[in-house]
Amino acid sequence: MPTSARTAELSLFGLLAILFIVGALVVRDLLKQSIIRFQIEQVRHLEGEIRKELGLEETSAFHQAESWTRWDEQWYTPVLGRFALLFVLILLAFPDFVLSLEGKPWHVAVYSGTFIIVTAIVASGAAKVRESARATTPGP
Repeated sequence: MPTSARTAELSLFGLLAILFIVGALVVRDLLKQSIIRFQIEQVRHLEGEIRKELGLEETSAFHQAESWTRWDEQWYTPVLGRFALLFVLILLAFPDFVLSLEGKPWHVAVYSGTFIIVTAIVASGAAKVRESARATTPGP
């Protein structure tokens, strides 16, 4: 099922546009996540002061920020990793398959190369957000 050269070019540009839009949305979400992590750190200090003021240092009350850190490591991060893997497969496998059907191997190479660059940018931002979370999380 051959397609015209113009349609093949439009397919490549359309898929690249979707990839860049998704990359921008993921980076935006990483910015939101960094703000949430900052707020959790501020709440941690506030909760400590509340416990101290009320004389409840040994109680389990006012430990929302500390509980989030444990929950994040135990549940959120593993599920997020699986979601990210599925998302990556969808963003790479489907477009590569569609582009390969058009009989233009260099379109697959261009899309895959661009995918690697966008993924590296997103992964760098995600690592920075995770690094900031570890830097502010108190030890056991």
